[in-house]
Amino acid sequence: MVRQGRSSLAVAAALLITAGCATTGTTTTSNLQGVAFGASTFVAVGADGVILTSPDGHAWSPQTSGVSFVLDAVTYGDNRFVVAGDGGMVLTSVDGVTWTAVALLTASTLQGVAFGNDTFVTVGDDGTIATSNGGSSVSLHDVTFGNGEFVAVGDGGLALTSADGGSWSAVETGAAGAFRSVAYGGGTYVAVGDAGVVARSTDAQTWQVASSGFPNLLGLTYADGQFVAVGAGGTIVASPDGSAFAARTSPVVEDLAAVAFGGATFVAVGADGAMVVSADGLTWTTP
Repeated sequence: MVRQGRSSLAVAAALLITAGCATTGTTTTSNLQGVAFGASTFVAVGADGVILTSPDGHAWSPQTSGVSFVLDAVTYGDNRFVVAGDGGMVLTSVDGVTWTAVALLTASTLQGVAFGNDTFVTVGDDGTIATSNGGSSVSLHDVTFGNGEFVAVGDGGLALTSADGGSWSAVETGAAGAFRSVAYGGGTYVAVGDAGVVARSTDAQTWQVASSGFPNLLGLTYADGQFVAVGAGGTIVASPDGSAFAARTSPVVEDLAAVAFGGATFVAVGADGAMVVSADGLTWTTP
């Protein structure tokens, strides 16, 4: 996940939310930074405290987050959505409609969030990992969970691993540029990032690094037997194993920052409220 803009901080301690009316397509021009699926609902988040929900990826309803800062990432686990963003703040919701703000003991921007082993882990600027700095001072952009391991990635080709989300170890990947997103699927961890870099690992320790041949890749997910990555200029690419990626025709030219799968639908979101959907990861349209 990559940041596309930042507005001023404004934090509410506890929030009651009123849903807006559903419309086809998005109802915002704010940059959308993250998207996730859970409880039969897509939740998209972004700049200006924007939160949108949809049952199918096509008809979206705006929700009131109660904050005006950038919301960078969202995940679903333990029967709730968790959103991370500026100022070290986290928002939680069981349905995507009613939200509560939870303060963390960090002022760093949080850029990624994942759930695994009954634990939510957030990562962000200055090497922040939840309540641990992970032994790093560079920014971390995303985190995933798979095969019993959390894997966080960030600037300088950095990868960190943890079994419990508390104790972290740095791993040398051999990549020079920044990783922007990471996902696990088909027995493989895959990280993507600047200049189209792709790194693969089956154990989160030894990584194979290569160029995808595409521009900056900013978001990644694994679903329906394939890795799907999105990025600069509306780039959409896919791979069955995270090695060779093939281009998909994109209906937008805006940067796409994140992608998720649920309800038999892929949804990717990005700059200026850009959103694209696909039933198979091959053919993409705007909702």
